[in-house]
Amino acid sequence: MIIEKKQNSHQLLPQDREAEAALLGSLIIDPGAIFEVSAGLSAGSFYLESNGFIYQTMLDLSARREPLDPIGIMAELRKYGHTSIGNGVLHDESYLINLMNNTTTSLHATHYARIVSDMSVRRKIIAAGQRAATLAWDETEPLDEISDMVQGLMFEATGDRQRSGLAHISTDMAVYLDEVMDRIEHPVKVSGLATGYADLDKLLNGLKPQQLVIVAGRPSMGKTALQIGMADMMSVDRGKRGAFFSLEMSNTELIDRLIARRTGVSIQVIHRGNLTGKEQESFYKAYGQVSQAPLFITDQPGMTPAAIRSECLRQAAETGLDYVMVDYLQLIRAMGKLTRYEQVSVAAREMKNLAKELNVPVILASQLNRSLESRADKRPQLSDLRDSGEIEEAANVVAMLYRDEYYNPGTSERPNIAEVNIAKHRNGPCGYIDLYWQAETASYRNLQIQEIAL
Repeated sequence: MIIEKKQNSHQLLPQDREAEAALLGSLIIDPGAIFEVSAGLSAGSFYLESNGFIYQTMLDLSARREPLDPIGIMAELRKYGHTSIGNGVLHDESYLINLMNNTTTSLHATHYARIVSDMSVRRKIIAAGQRAATLAWDETEPLDEISDMVQGLMFEATGDRQRSGLAHISTDMAVYLDEVMDRIEHPVKVSGLATGYADLDKLLNGLKPQQLVIVAGRPSMGKTALQIGMADMMSVDRGKRGAFFSLEMSNTELIDRLIARRTGVSIQVIHRGNLTGKEQESFYKAYGQVSQAPLFITDQPGMTPAAIRSECLRQAAETGLDYVMVDYLQLIRAMGKLTRYEQVSVAAREMKNLAKELNVPVILASQLNRSLESRADKRPQLSDLRDSGEIEEAANVVAMLYRDEYYNPGTSERPNIAEVNIAKHRNGPCGYIDLYWQAETASYRNLQIQEIAL
């Protein structure tokens, strides 16, 4: 392996020309080996531009099921004018024939591919470091934003190493069979991550990895309360690892809600401190349960999608994550000079990407347009999603909250009842469920006492 270095301003980047040549020679000798290396290697991974063009030509020919011999490769290169280029020159087939003749075996193709990939990642890290240095010198940019951007650059530089690319379906079929057999031996009520809200879990069959779940409603409908209830039942009761980004409410207020929900003691009573002996006993029990839960929270305001991603990746690396909560979408601050519509669109897409990257559900609260207030029937519709049609497009599930008692105090026929309208469910049925609203603790509960058994 060769890494050329010079301790001056003209220092060459990490590279291994011998490994690049040996890899290309291996692929000419054994064209079938391209399927073993192509998932983790692109034309841009090569240091020599000419080698990158040759590799891309091999990929193109292989896709068309044409032979990867020097004559065919050279003809393809000529077709696109790649026979005389930058830091490598190809005039005829002799260069390709030399590649083949100088490679004694194709058995080490994957080894050479790994070297080429490693050198590429090293170059990307260097480029990211140079970009980070430029950002750090700019004193007009807030330090927190620079830190988030730098972490993002480094994750992007090394991200290709974690991508598996396409694999034959039989690989996932084996895993799928194991999962189904396990369910047969140990039946469960839901196949996804149970929220603890029984009727919701029956309708959704639990929350699935890579889902973006939107909890939408007007102010005071209880979006945060529903998220806190899920976090309570998932993390405190069942030990699921969660990250909660509270962009509006402080950490103390969030803990208030959790404690009140678990004890049934009014938030106002907890604030005044005039708890009875029994209530104090419940308080300390709940305090111990919540403090031991694998729930990680932050109330840092105005976080960008990059900052949320950075925190999640760090936490996932340290402890693992089973779900992510963000409260709420319209408070996520996108970088750059964007319109409100563009900011919300970017944030929604990034939260969906985060769900896929972490392979966990992301539960994201979202405000609804105030225009629904002027309607006679104030039950929300998908068209009421505020600021961007991108929200509906990105979401796998949209749950819309409505409490009739809020709009018709004293005359409502459904006091203390909240309707949850599953208005979008990409891989399942839509429909309505009811939850009980407990105003004193600002929390949602199942209408029936029994919760879903797992």
